[in-house]
Amino acid sequence: MKTWFRIACLGLSVGLTAVAAAGDDALNLLRRALDATYRVNARKIVVYTSDTYENGTLSVSVLQARSGEVLTTVVQPLSMQGLKTMDDGKVLKSYCPDQKKVWHQESPRAHQPDTDYRLAIAQRNYAFVEERTDQTVAGRRIRLVVAKPKNRELPTRHYFIDRETPVILRIETVDRAGQVARVMDTRSVEYPEEVSRVAFRALPESIKPEPVGVPMRTTAAQVGNKVDFQPHIPSRLALGFQIEGVDIIREKGQNLVALRITDGLTTGTIYLWDPKERVNVLNTPGSLERQVDGMMVRVIGDVPTAAKERLLQAFSAKAWDSFLHREPKIEPTALANAYAAAKAAGVLPNGPVIRPIEVTIQFDLTGGGH
Repeated sequence: MKTWFRIACLGLSVGLTAVAAAGDDALNLLRRALDATYRVNARKIVVYTSDTYENGTLSVSVLQARSGEVLTTVVQPLSMQGLKTMDDGKVLKSYCPDQKKVWHQESPRAHQPDTDYRLAIAQRNYAFVEERTDQTVAGRRIRLVVAKPKNRELPTRHYFIDRETPVILRIETVDRAGQVARVMDTRSVEYPEEVSRVAFRALPESIKPEPVGVPMRTTAAQVGNKVDFQPHIPSRLALGFQIEGVDIIREKGQNLVALRITDGLTTGTIYLWDPKERVNVLNTPGSLERQVDGMMVRVIGDVPTAAKERLLQAFSAKAWDSFLHREPKIEPTALANAYAAAKAAGVLPNGPVIRPIEVTIQFDLTGGGH
């Protein structure tokens, strides 16, 4: 149950929330699309493609209302067919017909970063233009917004938005070699005037729901006091990514730290754990991991392997060695004060946790950064 549940939720987050824009026309268009994500009556069939899915693709039927409810039913693959989720923004309810069980947990949307947060990050990492096109998606005329990355390791992103109703119907990426990958695609869509409230009662009411434990939400400053290993968390990641959340997942008494990251458009997760422990970490063909400074680090997300490598570099001992031995172009006294403040706050490699602090100077530990 846990495996498919995480996959289904991730699929929706990629397709429905991973959007931001900059520039006047593109910004206004994509902002409207983002704001309308859960505020449009729609019935559609959507296919998500990602290396974070154990089966490669996920096809779902989606019914949503402008009041915020979203009902999804898995169509493909056959092994997951019939799985349902109902999310009203507060509670996420799930039903597995094979097990005849219903689960309730807090909605991931309850802690979703707001539009302004994502826009601010995306504007630093991408340039945006609207390009002319006569393409259609699911029979709908569209407007095309292209997000061009400032870092060569990341692909260009294409957002296909319904011309009449500001709904994102397709997301594609194009790498440096010109290879196109379709992240999300809408096969059919309609916008009914009204959606019956009864339609959202698709989960069996005769089955007593079971609670699902949610990750313990914490901060980079506090996580070291809540797990039994030392999770060294850099204050900066490569390629303009930022940590937007820190969670602790407990599996049979073991501790797993999950860093939710984003560059404004793309989302991912970096898992940290004690290499001596066997933990239940989603392992997909596109994930990348290594052991660094006494902990395991695994990167999962829809970014190329080269980008995952850059993200891993922020956790390496070499990155910290470069930080400590880099010849500064500032006064020695200022450097000494900054180093003393960092050490006192426990943000150096031998401290209990590495976390951002405010000092006189800022270092880019990866060479990418912002």
